[in-house]
Amino acid sequence: MNDLLIALGTALTVATSTISGTTTNNIGNRHLVVLGEQVLSLKTRYPDNSVNKVFAKNIINYLLTLSLLDPEGLKSDEDGYSFSIKLNPGDILAFHKEILKEFTNRNVISSPTELSPQEGYETLNGLSANGVCHIASFINQVASEANLVVTAKVNHDFAPVPDVPKKYGTSIYYMKGGGNNSKNQNLYIENNYSAPVYLHFTISPETVKLTITQ
Repeated sequence: MNDLLIALGTALTVATSTISGTTTNNIGNRHLVVLGEQVLSLKTRYPDNSVNKVFAKNIINYLLTLSLLDPEGLKSDEDGYSFSIKLNPGDILAFHKEILKEFTNRNVISSPTELSPQEGYETLNGLSANGVCHIASFINQVASEANLVVTAKVNHDFAPVPDVPKKYGTSIYYMKGGGNNSKNQNLYIENNYSAPVYLHFTISPETVKLTITQ
């Protein structure tokens, strides 16, 4: 999996274990309360190694794009690469840009990605960015366990997402102007707390860690 970290570093030049309960942590010199935290393995996305590599690469590629929302940008530390997304009270983070009508008058923050091969995503079985449903399902899980409001209209029950409970499976589909098909196959995370929350991602060659703090 070291080739994934090399690919990550190259891309930068161009542009599960559970911790339960409420604890405290220091992230970016902020002393915060941990609302939820999980680690997703990039080695167990699919039994076939060649397919697993595609899934892992597409997951990392999505996170690279998502990191563009961090004003401080992607950072390197002893654990790998990291970035944070801040959600103020009432803010909604959407997985992609096709947004349900019920959220159009809200403060929605979305990844700028279109999940296209032109953005570096690999195609597998005719589907560009195949595998990003895994990172969406993982985000759904951690956000739900942090008691944020999660909207995911279409479950990923047509195929398992390893290491993520089935109830959090999230189907992702993006097509510009794709109507309800795209809008329903999205993931929406709302900060329903009265203070900002932070989604802090750490990417290593073998894992993605998500810590949600306040």
